[in-house]
Formats: sequence, C-alpha cells, structure tokens
Amino acid sequence: DSPRTNIAPARRSRPGSRFRDYGFAGDKWLLPVDASPRMTRMIEAAVESLGAPRGARFVFVMREAQVPRVGHRLHALCARLGHACAVVALPAPSEGPAASAWAARGAIADPDGPLVVSNSDQVLSWRFDRFVRAAKRFDGAFLTYRPYSVPRGAADKHSWADVRGGGAVADVAEKVAVGDEALVGVHWYRSARVFLEAYERMAADGLRAPNGEQYLSLTYKAMLAMGRSVGAVPLGAGEAFWP
Repeated sequence: DSPRTNIAPARRSRPGSRFRDYGFAGDKWLLPVDASPRMTRMIEAAVESLGAPRGARFVFVMREAQVPRVGHRLHALCARLGHACAVVALPAPSEGPAASAWAARGAIADPDGPLVVSNSDQVLSWRFDRFVRAAKRFDGAFLTYRPYSVPRGAADKHSWADVRGGGAVADVAEKVAVGDEALVGVHWYRSARVFLEAYERMAADGLRAPNGEQYLSLTYKAMLAMGRSVGAVPLGAGEAFWP
C-alpha cells in the first residue's frame, strides 16, 4: 500500500499492536519482504539497506519473548556485514520508540560518539555517508521526504517538521502536520549523550504523541527547547524508501 494514499487520523493504540490488528500473527520484523529463494526478512532488509560502514555497532531492542526467535539471526546478519551486535531485551512493551532507544542506553559503548537510531521496518535506497555529512552541521538531524500535502495543524500518521533555510528545523510534531517535510525514520545525534539528555528533557516536559506514546521526533522538540540545533536532511535525487 502506497504511503501517499494511506492517510488516517492519529488514534490511541497499544504499542506495537497495529500489525496484530491487521491480522498478522508473527513478528512484523520477521515477515518476508520478497519472494526470492533466500526470502529476505524485513529486519534483514532494514539493516542491509541502512548502509552503515563496516565496524558499526548495532544495538537491537526487542521483547524478551522475541529473542529466541530472532536473536541468533541478528548476530549472524551483523557478522556477515562486518558489524558488532548487541541485543537489549525488554520485559514488556515500552512507551514508544524513544523509550525503546532509551532502554538501550546501557549497551552504548561510547556515549560521546555519534548515534543513529533507525526503524526496523523500512527499506532504504540511499547514501548513508551523504546523510551523515549533512547531519553533522547540527546537534541532531533526521531524514525527511515529502509524502503528500497535509494542511497545517491537521492530524496525520507521520512525524512532521517545519524546515527553514539551510535545513534548519524550527519545529517538530508527532501525528500533526507542522510543515511539508515528513520524517522517514532515520535519526542522527551528535553523540549518544545528546540523545539521552534530550530524552530526559522530553520526559520531564511530558512530550507525547496524541496516542500517548514517546516518539523520537519529540526528542528534537526537546532539543530545540534546550537551544540545540536541529536539522532536516531530505532524501536526495534518486534516493527512496519503502515503509
């Protein structure tokens, strides 16, 4: 289903429940994304297409019950791609994507090193290095695209940013259109410490989406309140993603 034709108002939902509501019985990130003999799984396509340089450290956050089904596959995938791998298991659903990333703080090897947080259910056709070069101009940045036109202030399923000259972001909102650029689901922070401080500010300020969840987009809203610079990096010519 094209993201350009699937517009729905935000609603309160149980974290991670949408695919079960649609009738899928298995883990979303283990669903096949093609019909090849290899039958690539969604998480494999997400990691491979991210295009991180060899030697990157991947930290996967999942429910404890999922570890026996997918943990060995993730370690094998990272070994094949030349990455380090760690798995963080949660006893219960988190309060949203930002809370899941926060839960992995103990697995971060270098809190002063850059941090990228990416969705596990998207496939990219892009240049990771181009994104990082552009993102380094800011304390935090995210990948964006223009899916369709939504009136300012209208409810929508995306995260949205109000982007000004030079890619500088003036505002970010979750499930409400505040600009023309929607967030893809790749997030960059100058350091893990920047993310952790932003999450703490977001939680202290009670920033949540209309459905009650804590989204990564709102860490950037907290960063703006803290006086940090936030930038948007649009998909380049010939680049694309499939959510």
